[in-house]
Amino acid sequence: MEAHVLPNLPQEIVCKILELVGEESFYNLGPFLRAGKRGYALAHEPSVLKKCDVSEMEDEFVTCQIRQGCQFREFHLKCASAGNRKAIYYECLLTAPSIGLEESIKILEPNVPMHGFSTLAVAIFNVYLGNDKEASKVFQLFAAYHHDLRSDDTCEMGESIENQLKAFGAEDLNCNKYGESFKFPDDGVIKTPRCVKIPSMSTSSSSDGASYVDMLYAVNDSNFGIPDRCPCGSAIIIQISTEAAAIPKKYFVCKDFKNDGLHRKQEWTAAIEDETRRLKKTVDDHESRIRSLGRVEYQIDRIDEDAQKNDGEIANLGYQIHEMEKVLKKNTEEIALLKEIIEKL
Repeated sequence: MEAHVLPNLPQEIVCKILELVGEESFYNLGPFLRAGKRGYALAHEPSVLKKCDVSEMEDEFVTCQIRQGCQFREFHLKCASAGNRKAIYYECLLTAPSIGLEESIKILEPNVPMHGFSTLAVAIFNVYLGNDKEASKVFQLFAAYHHDLRSDDTCEMGESIENQLKAFGAEDLNCNKYGESFKFPDDGVIKTPRCVKIPSMSTSSSSDGASYVDMLYAVNDSNFGIPDRCPCGSAIIIQISTEAAAIPKKYFVCKDFKNDGLHRKQEWTAAIEDETRRLKKTVDDHESRIRSLGRVEYQIDRIDEDAQKNDGEIANLGYQIHEMEKVLKKNTEEIALLKEIIEKL
């Protein structure tokens, strides 16, 4: 876009155009940023920064560009300051490992409940901090404004938050350093998992109790999908239960199952759902990667075209060199002939 185009348009119209193209991707603001001082200033209007989509700044296929000193850091901070919900969310995840969950919640609070990822993140952070009542309220807001808490969409959003935290440098999330405060809201909104309800260990030593708790967390963390083997080492069998149910239920259960939280017993339908969700995510990831290969194929085609063009130019240069060699040979012969004539004179 040429710089002289912008002055002919009213500022309100240009800003509206910027808002619309920026909502699709912040990359679309590039031509305006390069269209002189006026275009640069209008692209940095708060109304534009608040709406532009900054998702591509945090691309899983490339290095994150919103870290300190990176390409889009300054623009990202301007978007966050303007109230851009996605920018605020990404800034929170980026800084959470260093500032802690309490401060992260404060950063995300303006996004609650309208921004789904921010709302779910605040609820999860409150669980880790032991703020079970506050977590319950936020979970209910999330369910009211976005998705059912037990839906696949919610599970995928939770996985996305975890992956983004890891990408931004969070420590291993399987190491629960919030073990002492970790508390589910046990009020019908989010039930405390059975594995977290630890039986009395009054007869056990403190070290044995700690080991038992660690094992419970390990078993619970691995309770996903179709189990191959129980953590105790025993084989998994399929069990059909008809207790107090009109329709029999199937379970993947440890051959030596004991109800102490250390053995695997997974409802068949839940395991299949987990496995299906995992496979769906894998397929989606592969599809995204395949789509990204389109850009690579385009670049390869361009390289092939350039190579063919270069081959033609090289062939032309070869022909010119050959012609020059012929001329040089002819000139050499003429010079030799002139020398003979001069010598005779």
